[in-house]
Amino acid sequence: MVDTALYFSFTALYIALLGWGLFLYRNRINQSFAYFLLVVTLGLIYDNGLLATGIFIGEGSTLETLNLWRFLGHAFFTPTLVLFALGIGRHAELQWAKKSVTLYSFLLITIALILYELTEITHQTLQPVVEYGVLRYTLVGGSSGPPIMVLIVTFILLLVSISLFRHTKWSVMMLGVILMMLGSAMPLPIESGAVTNTFELIFMTALFMTMSKFLPKEAG
Repeated sequence: MVDTALYFSFTALYIALLGWGLFLYRNRINQSFAYFLLVVTLGLIYDNGLLATGIFIGEGSTLETLNLWRFLGHAFFTPTLVLFALGIGRHAELQWAKKSVTLYSFLLITIALILYELTEITHQTLQPVVEYGVLRYTLVGGSSGPPIMVLIVTFILLLVSISLFRHTKWSVMMLGVILMMLGSAMPLPIESGAVTNTFELIFMTALFMTMSKFLPKEAG
């Protein structure tokens, strides 16, 4: 039940991050691609909340449907981090981020990743899994190997964070991305399925810190 408690904790912390983001929305410029980060955070609140409560809901059609929506949310929301990166680049006055070709390229990449992920979901089935006291449904029957969508999103965030560091010396976003990559790639000798989520929380916190750093205040 340790993992269940951790997922409850993650849910609460993501709610706090969302509150921070809404505060920024009220007090900073409120027309920005950077606010797609709030959409991703909503998905993570749902994701961690469902992982925390799955054992109490119990195996069956209800939990299966709720998990399907978890994967659909992941498909729709996670690719929008590409647009978040574009928004941060624009607010940081990075020249490449201001070009029209960059805007259209990032929009196309986001749409393509959403469609790809939705296609992957339709070719898989949901099966119940109990791991470290956590009951969830997982997708099986898809293509083997690392998740392509997540790899592409992470690579774009890494490139943007490096550009941000080179031009502004802001290293928080870059360190957050690198830590998440290391946490996902390195097997750790810990009996828990929530370890990756810990690195994900650190990563998201770094993105919120970056948004707070570069979102300008409304004029007047």
